[in-house]
Amino acid sequence: MPYIVWIKDGKVLNTTDAEQVTKKTICEILGNQRSSLQTVVQIDKTRPLMLSESYDAEKNTELSAYSFLSKGRIRSLDYGTWFHRDKGKTYGRQFTNLSLMEIYTALGDELFELRGEHFSTKRIINRIRKPEEIDFKTTVPGTETDSKLYNIDFIVPKTQADSLYDRMLRFINDNTAYSASLETRMTRCLVFKRISDTDTMESKGGAFRDNFFGQPSELNNAPLEYLISALNANSDLTPLPVIDETGYKGKVHLRFSKIDDFTGFQKELAGYGLALEESERSLLMIIIKDKQP
Repeated sequence: MPYIVWIKDGKVLNTTDAEQVTKKTICEILGNQRSSLQTVVQIDKTRPLMLSESYDAEKNTELSAYSFLSKGRIRSLDYGTWFHRDKGKTYGRQFTNLSLMEIYTALGDELFELRGEHFSTKRIINRIRKPEEIDFKTTVPGTETDSKLYNIDFIVPKTQADSLYDRMLRFINDNTAYSASLETRMTRCLVFKRISDTDTMESKGGAFRDNFFGQPSELNNAPLEYLISALNANSDLTPLPVIDETGYKGKVHLRFSKIDDFTGFQKELAGYGLALEESERSLLMIIIKDKQP
């Protein structure tokens, strides 16, 4: 993140990010007007977010747990996430300048894995009255976007690291206007099935290739799970969750020419003895609601 040092008459006036270098702010400085600049000093993300450095001077105490949540962009931080880890165990997670949906998505990935499930954004149901309050393009600059960003740091005792993400979700629920929960629901989905006993998709070996979204679309010497993950990562072909009921454990070689056309894609799948059938299944979902009805 680039930083700008403002100097006038040999004196340092301020340090800011590059976004604040505008005609307006330059004229304020040159005209000795009241400055609208916001001071930006780089924050060390390896520390608990916003924890005072004076804490470091205390020799007889050890930080056991920590929580911080703010709404609105923090200019001193970049956009992203950071892990607090010790000996390979994650006991804390930090999110900075992200939408709440991006944070829910990251938590969903972890929470589903803990339950032996595969997560995708198709497993999220956003039922809040104004979904754009939590789900929007964070890359679009502006005051409105900045005001909807969240910053969270959550640390649990290292001995309780396994409960980090469940407790973090509860913390977010307790301190925002929304409630997110993991619920098992009957859900419309596409079920991947084998329609032939003849195995025409088995890989003959060779280099591993995972290029489903390429031209041509191809998987080689890869688990069928890679195809399922690709279909769930993109809603262009289908907005429905895709689940695997093929029971196929081997490596596959698959090649497609019509991944942007569902009917054509189905025909090519049939050539490998596969089909996607619309049905209902009991699926683990993340349901997001307003707290106030």
